Amino acid sequence: MTVIETLTQRNEAFASSRFSADLKIMPSMKTMIIGCVDPRVDPVDIFGLLPGEAAVIRNLGGRITPATLQTMAMLRIVAKASGGEIGLGWNLIVLHHNDCGITRLAHPRSCSRSTSASPRQTSTPWPSPTPIRPSPLMSPP
Repeated sequence: MTVIETLTQRNEAFASSRFSADLKIMPSMKTMIIGCVDPRVDPVDIFGLLPGEAAVIRNLGGRITPATLQTMAMLRIVAKASGGEIGLGWNLIVLHHNDCGITRLAHPRSCSRSTSASPRQTSTPWPSPTPIRPSPLMSPP
């Protein structure tokens, strides 16, 4: 079984038996977590989160960047459009971890320099994406 087949099978199992349509768009714990994309430190595992308990935003190094702030602002707009209001009493967790790859950069500006890829850099190592069926959760209503 390929990785895509495995992930598709897991998504189907989630959609058919573990997804709750009753979950609200606003996290029940009124918590937003900003964490690192490092797969060793998934906030869901670290905090034992259940679906709907927290909004999790992950980026390189778990940093508050302009993109992170834009995402947070968009989440507020989505909440308002859905009839919710952010309100008071929220928890913001900025989750960092040991042995983070971003700490290996010699200079903070190295990160921005390394992300301005030339066409030569972007031609490899990533293969063309493999098309998969849309998730039942992503289907239009």
